[in-house]
Amino acid sequence: MWPFRYLGQQQKIMRIYKCFAQTPRQALHPIEVSRKTGLSLAGVNERLEHTPELFVKIPKRSDGLTRYRLTSPVQAQSEAQVEAHVHRTVRTEQLTLYTVLLMVISMIAVALVVGFPWSMFVPD
Repeated sequence: MWPFRYLGQQQKIMRIYKCFAQTPRQALHPIEVSRKTGLSLAGVNERLEHTPELFVKIPKRSDGLTRYRLTSPVQAQSEAQVEAHVHRTVRTEQLTLYTVLLMVISMIAVALVVGFPWSMFVPD
């Protein structure tokens, strides 16, 4: 499972956000968002579910459809502020990824240095 929710998804998230921003205070079904943005339904549904900071799930109505809308704090922000928030989150996830990769590479380097047969360089 990929633990990063925003990394590599910045444009998709912004397209979905713009779709909701064009219809303020209106709850939309993922199919409607998919049609308006041109993104796949699975991709839209995944982004809506994995970014609760931006999109909130509205309880099902009597028709059984699940709808989403922008959270109240996001509705109060401008598009530039939301884009800056998404960019900051992407940057944080990139730094986290690079840190984890550096730790793994460092552990491999330590294991190689410790396990290297240094005795073959010592004269008898």
